[in-house]
Amino acid sequence: MKKLVLIITFMALMLSCSSDDDSNTDNIVGQWQMIERYESDVEVEVGCSQYYYSEFKSNNQLSADYIDFDNTPAECTTVTFEILLWRKSGNDYEIYVNPDEIISVAYFDGDNLVIESNMLNRRSVYQKLQ
Repeated sequence: MKKLVLIITFMALMLSCSSDDDSNTDNIVGQWQMIERYESDVEVEVGCSQYYYSEFKSNNQLSADYIDFDNTPAECTTVTFEILLWRKSGNDYEIYVNPDEIISVAYFDGDNLVIESNMLNRRSVYQKLQ
C-alpha cells in the first residue's frame, strides 16, 4: 500500500511539474485574417485582403500568404508578399523592416488584433484563424 501511495504521489508531482510550451507563446503568434479596414477612420471594403492571412511567427517574422489560393479570384492572385519583422513593445507590437523604422503598431482589442499604419492613416482589424 505504501508503494502505491508513493507511486501515485510521484506521478502527481511529475504531472504538476510538467512544462507547458504554449505558456511562453505570445498571443500574437498565429495566422490572422483581416475582417475590417478603415482609412481616415471611415470603414472601407476589405477587398482582396479577405483572401490572405498574415502570420506572426515565434521567430519574430511576419509573413503573409493565401488562405486558399485555388478559390481566390484571379484579380487577387497577383500580390507579392514581403517578410517583415515584429517585436513586443509594452502592451503593443511594433512592425518594421529595420529596427529604426517602425511602419505599423499592433495591439489587441478584445480577441481581435488591430494594426495601425504609421505612414498611412489606415487601421485594419484581424481575427485569428483556427
